[in-house]
Amino acid sequence: MPPFTAKAWRKVRPESAKDTAVASAIGEVDKACAKAVVTMSAAENKAAKKAPDDLATAWNKGKKAADEDAKGKDRSAALDLIDKWQKEIKTLIADLALDAGYNIRVAAVQAEYDQQYRRIRGDVDRCHAAAIVHNRNTTRPSDIDLQRYMVAVRDGAGICSKQSIPSHRGYAATL
Repeated sequence: MPPFTAKAWRKVRPESAKDTAVASAIGEVDKACAKAVVTMSAAENKAAKKAPDDLATAWNKGKKAADEDAKGKDRSAALDLIDKWQKEIKTLIADLALDAGYNIRVAAVQAEYDQQYRRIRGDVDRCHAAAIVHNRNTTRPSDIDLQRYMVAVRDGAGICSKQSIPSHRGYAATL
């Protein structure tokens, strides 16, 4: 959550900056950034990126109104606050862009992992079912069935390695 608030703005703004929509823009940023970036949908992330831009526009309008107010009692507090918040908004915008890119990559890795997990889980379940049948019938599985089981076990162990996901074509295409 950004550290700037409408209450802090109203406390220091000069009378000339009263109708510059800074407080409502801060409210929009609060609403757009209420959720953690990692849990935002693509539309929510887009709205969260737009809200700081609108706030920056409102700040520029408020700063201009405060600068032009020759009769204003103490404009320096409002101007200092805007300058401080403008630096913080740049950090917020960078975080939103960085987290959105990171989330796209995490989603690609998770999708690839889930696909591989389902495939391996199906192979292990089939081998397990075949082993139950062989135990009931007191027969020995064929060498091909044993090889399939060993491949499923190897793939299951390999899915947890750091080389597993990047080696698959689906993940590499998203980078």
